[in-house]
Amino acid sequence: MKQKKILHIIKGLGRGGAERLLVSTIRQHNKGYHFDVVFYLPNKSHLAEELQSLGCTVLLIPSPNVFLMLLQLPVLIRFIRQNQYDLLHAHLPWSGIMARMAGKIANVPVVYTEHNLFNRYNVVTRLFSRLTFSWQKQVIAVSERVKETLQQLVKPTVPLLVIMNGVDVEEFRREGASRQEAVGKGSLNVGNKSQAGGINAEGFSDN
Repeated sequence: MKQKKILHIIKGLGRGGAERLLVSTIRQHNKGYHFDVVFYLPNKSHLAEELQSLGCTVLLIPSPNVFLMLLQLPVLIRFIRQNQYDLLHAHLPWSGIMARMAGKIANVPVVYTEHNLFNRYNVVTRLFSRLTFSWQKQVIAVSERVKETLQQLVKPTVPLLVIMNGVDVEEFRREGASRQEAVGKGSLNVGNKSQAGGINAEGFSDN
């Protein structure tokens, strides 16, 4: 049976919460689907290599600001058509705006995950979001509060449901094993500090 092809679209691949959640989601479901990823911020590529190790094609469309993102819309549409995706899944507002415009032109359905409170976005972001919000099949909110702000400020006409952020237990186990290995090599962990060779460093990643 042919795997469904899903393209995730996100502004950057830094070590933020939405970005880590994207990696965890692909890791959990990549046996049943084929995933690729498009991102825009050249200086936020930290997770690209990890996604590639999971079998994803990762495409950077360099766009340091939203104006350049809009100008790059034809590049996104061409990539979608060339790879014949079954679904676009966007994360965060401007990625959602780009996905909805591209999906409408390329005739590919769009799902959007809202990770933040809508009222925290600036006026331009809210305007473009409202103008394109009906151009998608489904909206996922990561909490009841996020859902409430969308209902109050956007009043979506498309289905809206809450899927709470999960925890990738296996990822925590892998990170724990790596830290234990570091301890075995002579590092001393005290709270969230690690002291090795006389140099103090944060014991936690810069998520």
